Amino acid sequence: MEEVKNLIKFYNDMDNMKKYPDIMCVVFVFNSIDTYQNDAHKSECITSYEQSEIVNAFRSVLDYVISFNSEEKFIADIHNLKQRFKYVLVYSMAQNTNGIGRRCLVPLICEHYEVYNIGADFYSSVLGGNKSLMYEKIENQLGVYFPLTYIFRNEEDFCNIQDFYQNKKDFLLKPNSESASIGVVKIDVQETTYKEAIELIHSHYEMYGTLLIQQYIEGKEVEVPVIHHNNAYLAPEVVEIVFLNNEKYLDYQTIANENYDFDIHKGPHAELIASVACRCAEILGFSAISRIDFRVTEKDIYIIDITPNPTISSKSSAHLLFQHVFNGDEEAAYRMLVFEAIKKHRLLEPPLYASK
Repeated sequence: MEEVKNLIKFYNDMDNMKKYPDIMCVVFVFNSIDTYQNDAHKSECITSYEQSEIVNAFRSVLDYVISFNSEEKFIADIHNLKQRFKYVLVYSMAQNTNGIGRRCLVPLICEHYEVYNIGADFYSSVLGGNKSLMYEKIENQLGVYFPLTYIFRNEEDFCNIQDFYQNKKDFLLKPNSESASIGVVKIDVQETTYKEAIELIHSHYEMYGTLLIQQYIEGKEVEVPVIHHNNAYLAPEVVEIVFLNNEKYLDYQTIANENYDFDIHKGPHAELIASVACRCAEILGFSAISRIDFRVTEKDIYIIDITPNPTISSKSSAHLLFQHVFNGDEEAAYRMLVFEAIKKHRLLEPPLYASK
């Protein structure tokens, strides 16, 4: 695939610079458990190990890497950063607010103060917190299936649950702003009564707000990290989730217990899956690295989730993909974010990023 070869050449050319000038820095904004107020998502706080992993990856490119463990601390220091450095590159995993906009504050601040956000931009981050809106934007455009999905916004939507029970189809509850599988629950219609399902949906709605109620599809689960490069979208490989200990889908407990692993997927639908993922990212206008998730049966592929700002640290499909494509480089995903920002915003002389 010529586009992937060009991507690898670009990465290698940029990597050969080794260290970039002191006129730029990377700022990493995250939430630590001691500063976090969103109880439902405390498990997404960054551990000291993850912080070291991310900082060290960025430091392999730039000498100056500055961490802030809250949005407020970053905002308070942004003027000092702009005075000290000509180019401020910002990577954010912070989300210390509630609802669909919880990942959007730092990207918005970056736009306002004209510093360089190297992750998902504000528009992408808004979409990422609203699954139903993303589905509406891409349905009927891709030629693939979504599982039967209802949006639960109020008690009038309880009537839709009857379809699953009448057709004996298991289903998943997902918060509309779900990330890291927090709040994902599978309802087995053979084991859960209709009344029990209604009670569970009601309690989920009170905790998370708008829900997706989505048919559960038996089959393999794959994730497709998509890279935005040269105004195009590339998916070099499809990554399969390998479930351990008889797990069959990703919920919070499966992730917390690490009852899963990753492998490169080589099934008969792999090329189609990659193509659909790239088209999906293009329609939604995602920046940086995004990810589209599928369930795969013998005959069909189903989009089950979309994220414009996936985890790219060591226990992730994006990490495996970048390792596989970039010759085992453990830090490739983070380094690529810096390289792409330098190229996109023309932060250095053209010969340094002239590769395709």
